[in-house]
Amino acid sequence: SFTTVPASSPGAAAQALASLRHQTVVGCLGPSSPLRLGPVQAASCPTAEGPAITWSSEGWTVQVLTLAGSAAATAQARSLATWLVADGLPAAPGGGLVSEVVPGGSAAGDSPTILLAWQRASALVEVRSLDDPEAAVAMASSAAPYAVPAG
Repeated sequence: SFTTVPASSPGAAAQALASLRHQTVVGCLGPSSPLRLGPVQAASCPTAEGPAITWSSEGWTVQVLTLAGSAAATAQARSLATWLVADGLPAAPGGGLVSEVVPGGSAAGDSPTILLAWQRASALVEVRSLDDPEAAVAMASSAAPYAVPAG
């Protein structure tokens, strides 16, 4: 899905993005280890929800979380890094967020979910997929020029 959520001002949109980042990106509970994912340098660490791989790119925070799992989803993170480099992330002067959640056990679901969110002027733009991270990345990349609210 693709959504543009209007805010009352650029500052309000920035606050909405910061709040979403706080709700979505999980913090490390132990030491992190460097990890090379093809085109990007990342870090892997344990969290309360499962192992996470996190990196930054041009103001974007990217995280792949293995929900209720014991091993980091390195293959999925590598694929995501490759897609993001190939498709390109939308320009996001206020930063952006990419969060992919990979099931680490049957209680965590059966398919990965992904959220891409960024601020454009006085709006928060979100692209979500419940089962196709590559399609969500492609949609965000292709929708970026059209995500500017009117007015």
